[in-house]
Amino acid sequence: MMSVCLSVCLSDREANFQLHLDSVMETVPYFILAGRVNYARYAPVYVPEMKQLRDSHAAAFDHMMNGGFVVRRSSKSTGNSIPTDQALEQTINREAKSEGGIICSTHDDISES
Repeated sequence: MMSVCLSVCLSDREANFQLHLDSVMETVPYFILAGRVNYARYAPVYVPEMKQLRDSHAAAFDHMMNGGFVVRRSSKSTGNSIPTDQALEQTINREAKSEGGIICSTHDDISES
């Protein structure tokens, strides 16, 4: 199980889309064992759909193959890519939770505009 986890992490860090797809398929038995029904059900659907992008949406597939499925924290070095949801959590959501974040920013009086 650890080798599968490391493979998933490595695929994201190195922005290797093919390894990502292979690693996701390897996680399915562990999703089943852990009772994660939705992950177990939809991971085998996700992978073939992503592979079909090559034929149906070649530009999107090329974008993914070039690392478009992760966020690079720095363009100067390799191995620093992270999944998009993790990048969101580390940037925008952190700012929103900090003091003076987005609290009350939606309470502006609409009649002023």
